[in-house]
Amino acid sequence: MSRTLTIDKLVDARACPRETALFREMFGDGNECTLDRCLQAAPHFDWIFASRRLLTAKQYAHFRALIVAATRQLKRVADKGGEKRRRAYAQAFFQAFNGPEE
Repeated sequence: MSRTLTIDKLVDARACPRETALFREMFGDGNECTLDRCLQAAPHFDWIFASRRLLTAKQYAHFRALIVAATRQLKRVADKGGEKRRRAYAQAFFQAFNGPEE
């Protein structure tokens, strides 16, 4: 089951107006944080900001571990424009956000 991510959480985290508007355009005032939605938003959102401001300390540590592993894998493949990196960050955010809470 996916947890809900809302526009209020972004505002409370002091997301910039661009990120807030983009979130609202793509997901309305809130929606479940599903893998499909994260991947859809992958090219647009700042996943580093989101992970730092929206995840608990435990979730953020999990996100970082996933990013380190993904970075190792991506060093072996071409990633023109960073698309694969952004998708890896989106997937890591999804897994960390929906993982166990502290």
